[in-house]
Amino acid sequence: FNTPQGWIMDLGSMHGIHPQSTIKVVSPDHQKEFQAHIAQIFPGHCSLSFDPGEEQQLDKAGDYQGYQENYLSAPLGIFLDPSLEAQELVIDGIKEQENLNLLPERHQADFCLEIKEQNILITRPASLGIPVVPLQPYSPESDMTVIFNFLRHISQFEFVKSLHNPNSFLFPSDPLEITVYRSGLDGKQEKLAIHNSTVTFDFFGLKDPHSNDKIQIKIRNRYDRRLYLALLYLTFNFGVNIKLLSEVVQGLDSGKETWAFNGEAIGLNLEPEITSYNYPQSTSYLKVLACTEDFKDQITRFELPDLPGPLTDYRGVKGLDVKTYNPGGIQDWTTRLITLNIPNPGYIK
Repeated sequence: FNTPQGWIMDLGSMHGIHPQSTIKVVSPDHQKEFQAHIAQIFPGHCSLSFDPGEEQQLDKAGDYQGYQENYLSAPLGIFLDPSLEAQELVIDGIKEQENLNLLPERHQADFCLEIKEQNILITRPASLGIPVVPLQPYSPESDMTVIFNFLRHISQFEFVKSLHNPNSFLFPSDPLEITVYRSGLDGKQEKLAIHNSTVTFDFFGLKDPHSNDKIQIKIRNRYDRRLYLALLYLTFNFGVNIKLLSEVVQGLDSGKETWAFNGEAIGLNLEPEITSYNYPQSTSYLKVLACTEDFKDQITRFELPDLPGPLTDYRGVKGLDVKTYNPGGIQDWTTRLITLNIPNPGYIK
């Protein structure tokens, strides 16, 4: 409880809080549960209200825990392959999982569950029989915990990927200028085109999954006030790296610029499954978040390790060679997502 502001919870619009969010508040001894309503939303926190009868039971000196349903996760549509045995058990298991929804048609789904040689696979609808994570042994009596954990992780990844502020009002246009350069062995920079928020790195050799060329990423604040920004890398294997800048969240004055990894060139690598499964390209993402106030405590919640790939549990260098490294009181935030495509030079149509 905050005397001037009332009941405050340290989740805000950056965490998916919206006016209709369902918030459960649990007493310090975990014996009582209360239903809270959203009173006001800020980027990193929100204020809560309670029905009068419940508020009288709350101790203003108490330290309560607040929970949001489907916290930091996006809904996933799941299609079950007809060959999957004991479908009723799997269906019941999916219904128990938050944010997993069964869909009747493959093309409607985000991911599919398939059976292949007594293994269960998580696949993409357009890639029949190609797993996105390691295969798991399956029988009608199988424990689906690992599969559901994988799907829960992917749901959290999709939340970060799709995160945006539909109610942004201070930024009629993108307040940040993002530039991606190709950096050759000779040290020369070549500015790469960003078409429809997509950069394509088409300078790989036919048989070499590693390019001798590297890239550099620059961000400039073209807004008329200081902004705080974070640069995230979302990997092909559903990981979220949060520290590409010198700090997790870096303050940047108007007109100033900053570089990922302090300007150090970043290597490019194709994941082994791209060539082995004949994917046309490797797709990953840069996510830029900008806010008028510091949000370091919020951004650290988005970090996710890579899931193991279907060919190996190796979690080393893949994709980008990155490592964990207002007037008055008016505040606002915005995001931008840039797709990074590395074409498979050996792709067979």
